Amino acid sequence: MSLSILSRAPNLPSEFELVAACCRWPPSNARNGAIARALTPSLDWDAFLRVVKRQRVAGLVRDGLARSGISCPLRISQELERMVADMVRQNLKHAAESVRIQRLFADAGVPLLFVKGVTLAQLAYRSLALKHSWDIDLLVAPNTVPRALELLAQVGYQPFPALPPTTDKAFARWLKFAREYILFHRSNSVHVEIHWRLTDNNYFLPGLAAGSPTQLVCLSDGVKLRTLRNDDLFAYLCVHGACHAWSRLKWLADVAALMAHDGAKDAERRLQAAKEANAEDCVAQAYLLCDRLFETPCVAELAQTLRKQRRHRWLEQIAMNAMTTGDAQRELGGSPFDRLPGMLSHFMLGRGWRFAARELWIKLNGPFDLQSVALPGLFGPLYPLFRIAAFFKRRGRMRAWPVPPNGAVD
Repeated sequence: MSLSILSRAPNLPSEFELVAACCRWPPSNARNGAIARALTPSLDWDAFLRVVKRQRVAGLVRDGLARSGISCPLRISQELERMVADMVRQNLKHAAESVRIQRLFADAGVPLLFVKGVTLAQLAYRSLALKHSWDIDLLVAPNTVPRALELLAQVGYQPFPALPPTTDKAFARWLKFAREYILFHRSNSVHVEIHWRLTDNNYFLPGLAAGSPTQLVCLSDGVKLRTLRNDDLFAYLCVHGACHAWSRLKWLADVAALMAHDGAKDAERRLQAAKEANAEDCVAQAYLLCDRLFETPCVAELAQTLRKQRRHRWLEQIAMNAMTTGDAQRELGGSPFDRLPGMLSHFMLGRGWRFAARELWIKLNGPFDLQSVALPGLFGPLYPLFRIAAFFKRRGRMRAWPVPPNGAVD
C-alpha cells in the first residue's frame, strides 16, 4: 500500500461537515455561518445522527444547532437530548468520583493527577455539558501502581480482566510492557483507566509523569482537581490523538477548544514547547486538521508553512481518512485492515532511527500480547512471528482486548 493511497483525501459527506461545523468553539457568528453552509437539502438526518454517535460529540452538536437556530426532525432532536442528558449525568458522576479518588490518594500519600475527562472539559469549555467522557483517566508513578490498585479496590473498583498477584511475574511484565489498566465499579458503573506512562513509545513526552508540574482545575466552589499544566497537557492531547490517527472528532474538538482564545504567537509557543517534548509532528498534524475542519484562526498562518512538508500533508490526510471511514458513521476497525494506515502513520510522528526502532519493536511486540503470552526463554526471539500472526488473525485491528462490563472504548 503506497503512501499516495494512504494520503488520498476523502470527499467529506455533508453529514460529517455539519457535525464538524457544530464542533467549532467558541459559539460565534462564524460558527453559525459554517453550520448554515453545511446544512444541505439532501442531508440524511439518520446518517447525521450516526456520525454524531461515532464521533461522540452530541453535546457540541446540540449546542451548535440550538445557537444557530437550526431545527431538525423531532426524533433526531429527541435522541440528541437523550444522549446529552446521559452524558451530563455521567460527567457529574465522574466529577464526584474524581474528587473522591483524589482525596483517597492524598490521604494515602500517593501522588496522582487527572488527564482528559472532566478537568479537560472545564479547561476547554467551562462546562460539563459539552464534552463526552467514557472513563476517568488517572496518572500515577510506576512504583505506586500496586498501592494505587489497593486504594481503588478499597472503594469498589475491580481490574478488568483480573490482574495476577503483584508478586507474579505476569504482573511485572504488565508494568514493564504496558502503560495502563482498566478498572470498573460494579455498583456505579464508573470506569477508571490507571496510567503509569502516557505513551507506549518513550520517545514522546520525556520526563512527563505523575510528578510533573501541575495546575488545579476548579469544578465548583472550593472543589479542584489536579492535572498537567497547559502546554504539557496540550502536547499530550496531540500525541494521544495522533496515536489514534484522530479517528474521533471529539479529540480534535477538545484541542481546538483549548486554542479558542489563542493568538498566532500562542500557537507558535505551543509548537515550540512541543518540540522540546518530541511532539512537534503530532501538534503540527493537529494544527492542520484544526485549520481544515474548524478554520481555527490562530493556526491559519502556521498551517500554510506546515503544509509545505510532505510528511505533514500525509499525516493530515491519513487522519482525515481515519476520521471519515465509512462515511464517518462506522467505527474504525469494523473492516479488515482499516486501522493499518493509522499504524503506519505512527512512524511519521517522530524523528531519528532510535524512534523508528522503538516504534517497530512496539509493533512487533505489542504490550498487550507481550504481557499475556509468555514464550519460553529459548523461543523469545520468535515472539514477533506470533505477534504478526495474531495481527492478521485480528484482521489488522490495533489490539484485541475485552471491553469492560457496560463499557465502550473511548
